Amino acid sequence: MSPTPLSEQDDLLAAELVLGLLEGDALRAARVRAANDPAFAAAAADWEERLAPLTDEIAGVEPGAHVWDGVARAVAAAPAADSVIVPMRRTLARWRAAAIGMSAIAASLALLVAYQATRDGPADGPAIASTQAPIMLATLASPRTDTSLSIAYDPQHASMLVTPGRLEGAAGHEHQLWIIPQGGQPVSLGMVRPGAPLRMAVPAALKPHFRNRSTLAISVEPTGGSPTGQPTGPVIAAGSLTTI
Repeated sequence: MSPTPLSEQDDLLAAELVLGLLEGDALRAARVRAANDPAFAAAAADWEERLAPLTDEIAGVEPGAHVWDGVARAVAAAPAADSVIVPMRRTLARWRAAAIGMSAIAASLALLVAYQATRDGPADGPAIASTQAPIMLATLASPRTDTSLSIAYDPQHASMLVTPGRLEGAAGHEHQLWIIPQGGQPVSLGMVRPGAPLRMAVPAALKPHFRNRSTLAISVEPTGGSPTGQPTGPVIAAGSLTTI
C-alpha cells in the first residue's frame, strides 16, 4: 500500500526540518513524524536531494578582520598548544562554509514559499492556475559584495519572482538583470530595484534561455539601463538556476 500523498503545508514542513528551521516542540514533533510516517520521511529525503545542488555555486567568503581578531584573542586565552589551535581553525572553516551554504538554501526556500503564496495572483487581480511544472530557483550573490537576490522562475507561466535581499541604490545608476545562456551573450531581463519582491513576465523569445544551470547576473548600469545592450558596469552578483 503506497503512502498517502502529503499536503503542500506538510511538504514545506519537511523542508523546514531538513534546513534546521524548526525549534522546540515543533522540531520534536517533526522528528517523531519522520520516524513514523513513511510519506513524511520520504518528503524530507526528497528535499535533501533537491536542495543540495543549491550549495554548489556558493563561493567561499573570507571573514572580516574583526573575526580573525576575535579568533586570535580566543587562541591567546587558550593553552598554547598546536593541538588546540589547529582544530579551532578547522572548525571555523567548516562553520563558515556551512553557514554560507545554509543561508543560501534558506533564502531559496523562503523564496519558494513566497512564490507559492503569490503565484495565484493578488487578491484584487485575476487568479493564476496552480502549476505542476517544476520551479527553478537561483540565488545571486558575490564574495566581494553584500549584494544578494533570489529568483524563482515558473516555466509554465513564464513568470519570475525577483526578491532583492541586499541591494542598495546608487545615485545616477540602476541595477540590470541578465540571463547568460551557455556559450552565449548576456540578454537583459529588465531593471531590478531595492524593495519589495517584483513579479516579472518573461517574453516568449527568452524562455529557451531558462534552463538548468543557466547563469543569472546583475550589473550596475546608468539610469534607464545599459546603452549597448550588454553589461557596461560591474557585475555585482551572479548565480545559476536550479530546478526544484
